[in-house]
Amino acid sequence: MIRAVEGDSGVVEKLTYITDNKDKSNSAVMPEIILSILLPVYNVDLYLEECLQNLSCGLKLLSDITLVEVVAVDDASTDNSNKILCDVLGRMGCSTQVIRHSENLGVSQARNALLKQATGRYVWFVDPDDKPDSLAIKLIMQSIVADSPDVIMFDWLTQNELRKDRHNKPLIRRRSAAVGAFGLIVNDPQETATRVLLKDKMYLWNKVFKRTLADDLVFPNQRFFEDIAFSMAILLKSRTTRYLSKALITYRHRAGSIVNAPSISKLDDWRKGLLDLRAVVTLNAPIKKELMVAMSYCQFNNYLDIIKGCCVAQQYVKAQQTYEEMLKATCMSFRQLLTNLVLANHLVTAIRIYKKMLKVKSSYGFNALNTTP
Repeated sequence: MIRAVEGDSGVVEKLTYITDNKDKSNSAVMPEIILSILLPVYNVDLYLEECLQNLSCGLKLLSDITLVEVVAVDDASTDNSNKILCDVLGRMGCSTQVIRHSENLGVSQARNALLKQATGRYVWFVDPDDKPDSLAIKLIMQSIVADSPDVIMFDWLTQNELRKDRHNKPLIRRRSAAVGAFGLIVNDPQETATRVLLKDKMYLWNKVFKRTLADDLVFPNQRFFEDIAFSMAILLKSRTTRYLSKALITYRHRAGSIVNAPSISKLDDWRKGLLDLRAVVTLNAPIKKELMVAMSYCQFNNYLDIIKGCCVAQQYVKAQQTYEEMLKATCMSFRQLLTNLVLANHLVTAIRIYKKMLKVKSSYGFNALNTTP
């Protein structure tokens, strides 16, 4: 059954379609929702059905499907995304909701609306153009039952539609969230943050976390790269983080995505996200040296990408400004970073960032950024 109710009044009027598949005959003993799967949706009808079908297959592996809910925000899509949401979610068998914005508010507002609507003890943000593994929900629920960690992290695959393998198919690679064995539980939040920053992967969709960790957090309004600082804030609040060294989702690199089609405004959002990230990390005093080194690596790695993006867009003044900000905002100098990485036995990481600096310098030349060629 699908019923429409008006959402909360706010910036825009919202219409909420609620598909509640729970048995109402015994509502007094309805089980608690353990996991809320949250989808911010905007014009992804080419990928959305596959994502939802994969989630549906995963739900069928559970002994009690009522422990999971799926909540989606359609951020005023102009394609068939809303129709797909209502059609597929209505057949899932668990409690589902679709909230439709009457105008496009951006992914941050969509994520904030999802957090507000979620009722589960844990939440998992899933980007609707990605592909969850059919075992993902089962393994997540098993981890929750086993020891109720604050955060669950897992590995992923990348499917790069911009690059092909030798069979002319999208290149697929395995990616690791952190170094450790399957089921490893980290009890030190700064150690967890250090591992993630050295990987430079602040993705939100490979982390499942207790909803209470986000009680005082919001995604910044009208910003892309909104998950960088948010993810780090969640990790630094986590007292127990379980790591599953299994690839439970496939992240799709596509031509029209935010990351692969960066504009100057998106590059600015990226830079602001880095500043927010530093603010989140430095709030957690006293900060261990290992975390400061990892933070510095992440900063240089991202700033160099932003500088490259500015130069590709021929915005050389912006590139110079970003370079100057990098020198001021990073937690230590580049020389100090390299020294500390080597001393901490992160030789490969040190070589990687050193080569990246050399490549950006040789390709664009920091000294030449003051004048437009």
